[in-house]
Amino acid sequence: MEQGWVKLSRDIRNHWIWKDTPYSKGQAWMDLILSVNHKSKKVMIEGKSVTIKRGCTLTSIRSLGMNWGWSNGKVDRFLKCLEDDGMIERTRNGSGTLLTVINYSKFQGCGTENGTATERERNTDGTQTEQQRNGNGTRAETNKNEKNERMKEEKKVSKKESVPSFSAMICGYTENAALRTALEDYLTMRIKKRAAPTNRALELVLQKLDRLSGGDDAVKIAILEKSTMNNWTGVFELKQEEFPAATTEKFAN
Repeated sequence: MEQGWVKLSRDIRNHWIWKDTPYSKGQAWMDLILSVNHKSKKVMIEGKSVTIKRGCTLTSIRSLGMNWGWSNGKVDRFLKCLEDDGMIERTRNGSGTLLTVINYSKFQGCGTENGTATERERNTDGTQTEQQRNGNGTRAETNKNEKNERMKEEKKVSKKESVPSFSAMICGYTENAALRTALEDYLTMRIKKRAAPTNRALELVLQKLDRLSGGDDAVKIAILEKSTMNNWTGVFELKQEEFPAATTEKFAN
C-alpha cells in the first residue's frame, strides 16, 4: 500500500476540472475533507453565534447534491455508508446537517512527506501558542499533553482498524437493500468463524458472485444465503432447483 500524503489546496474546488459532475464517490469524499473547517470558527445561525469546530462543516443534503450532481437520496445513502464505516459523524438539526470528519488531523496534520508528521493542529479551539496561554502551562507541558492525546488517538484507530469493516465496499457494490443484508449476513458468518476475508478476497468473492448469478440480484441473494446457512466461506453455483422461481426459466435457457 502506498504511504505518505500530498498537500492539496482548497482552490482546486474552483477549477473547471473539479466542477465536472456527477462526482465519483472518491471525489465526493475528498470534497467533504476540503469543505470542513481547518480551524474552529463562529457563524451566525438564526441570530445566534455558533462555533463550528475544526474538522466540521454545517451543510445540507440538498446543497451537497447540487455540488456533486447527485440526487438527495444518493447523497443520503453515501453519507450513511461513510457513517457506517466510521469515516464521518452526522448530526441533523433545524439549521442543516453538521458533518464531522473522523480523524481529520490524519488528513490535514502538519508534517513532512515521509510521514514523520508532528501534528501541531489538533481538534481544539486554538493554535499551540493559544493552548499554552489558555492552559497557563509551559511549552513542555503542552507538548506532553499533545503526545498523550496523540497516543490515545492512535490506540483508538488501531483498535478500530482491527475489526473488519466492509460497509463502504457493500454500498459501492449494490443499492439493493436485500442484497446488502445478504452480504452482511454472509460476512458476519465468516467473521464469527474467524475467517473474515481481506478487502481483496471480498472483491474476488463479489466478482465470482457476478459470474455465477449472471448479474441477477435474486440469484446473488440465494447464493449468499446458501453459503451463510451452510457456514461456507466461499460462494458456489446453485443447482437448477435452487434458483428463485422468477429466474429459473432464464437460467434454464
